[in-house]
Amino acid sequence: DWRGKDIPQTNLEVFILLEPEQYVFRRYERADGRRLWLSIIGSRQAKSFHPPQICYVADGWQTDVSSEPIPVGDGDLYALKVIASKGQATHVVLYFFLWPDYSRDPAAGTVLFKVTAPLEGSLEETVALEKGFIQEFFTDVR
Repeated sequence: DWRGKDIPQTNLEVFILLEPEQYVFRRYERADGRRLWLSIIGSRQAKSFHPPQICYVADGWQTDVSSEPIPVGDGDLYALKVIASKGQATHVVLYFFLWPDYSRDPAAGTVLFKVTAPLEGSLEETVALEKGFIQEFFTDVR
């Protein structure tokens, strides 16, 4: 149900400060008009990663952080959930990190998987939208 489009990253600080080896920034939209953004950053440098709420706070947003289970296969994938508000705008962010093995050695590579959606309808509806999108990518957890 989703249609995606690459969005050029105009924030040069992303490349200067994070130095990602791989960077994907895409906007997805459904036929009903609901939309979200997918950001994927891949790197073998620890400096490429930080909690997304740091950027929101630096830009004057108020944030609330908690965790959110996402049912995947026979288990749950746990994401951090950021609710960021500034003026009339509210963003809901679900993000987590992926590593190639249990050692979580940054030199072996890390991936940040982040989904951001504007609050449309209730918080529960927006989170359900994001969870459904994430479940399109992942079929099992271990």
